[in-house]
Amino acid sequence: LSAALFDDAGQVSATEAWGRLSSARVWSLRCVTGEQSCGVAWNTLGLALATATGPPILGPLLALLTERALVRAKPLVRVMSILPIVTPPFVVGLGLILLFGRAGLVNEALEQLFGLEPSRWFYSAKGVWLAQMIAFTPISYLMMRGVTQAIAPTLEEAAQTLRARPMYAFITITLPLLGPGLANAFLVGFIESMSDFGNPIVVGGQFAVLSTEIFFAIVGAQIDPGRAASLALILSAFALAVFVLQRKALGKGSYTSMSGKGDNGIPPALPAPVRRVAMGVAVPWLGFTAIIYLFAFAGGFVKLWGRDYSLTLQHFHTAFGIDWHGGITLTGAAWQSLLTTVRL
Repeated sequence: LSAALFDDAGQVSATEAWGRLSSARVWSLRCVTGEQSCGVAWNTLGLALATATGPPILGPLLALLTERALVRAKPLVRVMSILPIVTPPFVVGLGLILLFGRAGLVNEALEQLFGLEPSRWFYSAKGVWLAQMIAFTPISYLMMRGVTQAIAPTLEEAAQTLRARPMYAFITITLPLLGPGLANAFLVGFIESMSDFGNPIVVGGQFAVLSTEIFFAIVGAQIDPGRAASLALILSAFALAVFVLQRKALGKGSYTSMSGKGDNGIPPALPAPVRRVAMGVAVPWLGFTAIIYLFAFAGGFVKLWGRDYSLTLQHFHTAFGIDWHGGITLTGAAWQSLLTTVRL
């Protein structure tokens, strides 16, 4: 980070540092008047805030479904909930491109049904936000699942024996105990969004964020380590500021449930309104996630996505072809990349 204070000659320069930190490319607000796009700092901050509000909603709903609602479908929901963090992020980006890209099925359907010309609307902040929502919701789910499991079932049972309605007991007991987990899920979603590089570089298009700007400042034609360091300084300041705000919001309150003996009771069923909300929001989200993966893998079996959907294995032959004549020879173009990945 100290490189932000030095000029090209290696001398400390306050003028150079201020010029980098206050650059219009970083802090411009011309997007407010519709003239140009906003600076990368505002793009990053706005995207992080938008992304951080989603996982703290979807994660707890998925956790409540798997721990207190669904029984038979619990293994399937758990697998689908964590699938995006098991698979590489580029798989999610590929599936989204095949669905919403210029040659995707959504644009193709809009053109055939309404005569709308296919566009590149997905390669923008909208596409990055959607990709990050899919990628980071599993992290929130895993965090909230542990918090949900740690809440003693006897607390709600005791409240109900005192004639509290199930919904009232959930709001006044369970929901406050979920508070620290929700705050941590928001913080993790915010930081993960700001540090994310894969999704913005794949589906961001002309939408620039701090992580991609840092990358291009180092490996691009400009090769400006000082500018990269100044952008990294701003990125770190954003993350630390949100961390401090989160700690201030939680305060010094205690959220631990204590009892005189171990609690191995069965969690009570979710109140009907909470269950309906969870089923109405989380289940369609899991279905959408499944569709994304279906498209990502189906694209490898069609000849030309968006033009010719005839089935073929030509793509696999091109990537991982093997010549058996005169011995085994790896002729596919992707074998070297695969072997390098396995070694790493």
